[in-house]
Amino acid sequence: QLSLIIAARRPADHLVPRLLDTISSKVRVLRGLFPWLGALPKLEAPFRAEFVGEHGTEAIDSNLLVLRGLILYVEHTSDTDFDFSLSEAFEDLWSYYDDKRVDGWIVQEPYGDWQDSVRRTGATFLTNYHAWWVETHATRLGWVRRDLKELDRFRDRLKGDFFLTSQGLFRSHLELEVVSLDGNALALLEPAFWSDRAEREAVHRALVQSPFGSTPGRASYPDYPRAWRSANVRLVGLSHYHDRLAWSWLLGLQGSAALAVGDLTEAARIRRLIESILDRDGVVGEVYRPWRGYAGFKSVFYRSETPFSWGAAFLVDFLAKAQSPLRS
Repeated sequence: QLSLIIAARRPADHLVPRLLDTISSKVRVLRGLFPWLGALPKLEAPFRAEFVGEHGTEAIDSNLLVLRGLILYVEHTSDTDFDFSLSEAFEDLWSYYDDKRVDGWIVQEPYGDWQDSVRRTGATFLTNYHAWWVETHATRLGWVRRDLKELDRFRDRLKGDFFLTSQGLFRSHLELEVVSLDGNALALLEPAFWSDRAEREAVHRALVQSPFGSTPGRASYPDYPRAWRSANVRLVGLSHYHDRLAWSWLLGLQGSAALAVGDLTEAARIRRLIESILDRDGVVGEVYRPWRGYAGFKSVFYRSETPFSWGAAFLVDFLAKAQSPLRS
């Protein structure tokens, strides 16, 4: 899958496709919502690449996440037998960001990352954390040559500019005092991001004491400004898609973050919640309503996607590690 996505990158600027499908993604979504429109075609070659989303914007995190996936795969398997040079592929995909920087930060268009229901124009913590992580790990693998001290300075600036002292956590966007679970939990997984154990544990404690502790898997808090939310998601009843709703992948990520800092009590609490949801539903869904016992979200025009492979992958990862926490 990694090879397929990288091979399908756009020649002009090396942007990887947002998705590969046999039909338009809009058609697939509509047919999924209204089954009587006809059976869905199978996902099989030949594929067509899509590079922009419903708002006509590019996903700023696409190349970063493909590179992250490539790095994680090689780190876990030591398999480097690809039909392309890893160094060349890295530099090609990294070059997409050459004209996407302002004041040292990678900046994005409205609706330009995974939180694509929200107009997060500019610099976000998550995208720039991914950039630091990817360059640091690629340098250590020897794929590229970067100044690790310069990367450390970027990390320190990222921590300084995005940290909210009032919350003890990193803000989601430079212009807002909104905190998202995604970047905070991912950072807790990475020991090299922290000056020492005490700094890392302090952020974890703040996370447990925050609304993420009382409602695990919640995307963000407080709510994004109404003016930032896409009219499309408000129309289908998903106004709080990326703040109040809980995501299955974030539940797994939050559990893994607790294990990473050795908080077995918190990890066990999240594990019990996940197991109760899975026992009840028998399937992993996309998003849940914490205020209704983590029932799968549904409205007149939208139903939480099930089964949801992204969420399932993170839950399987966490639950496997939770069986043997000393190895996490």
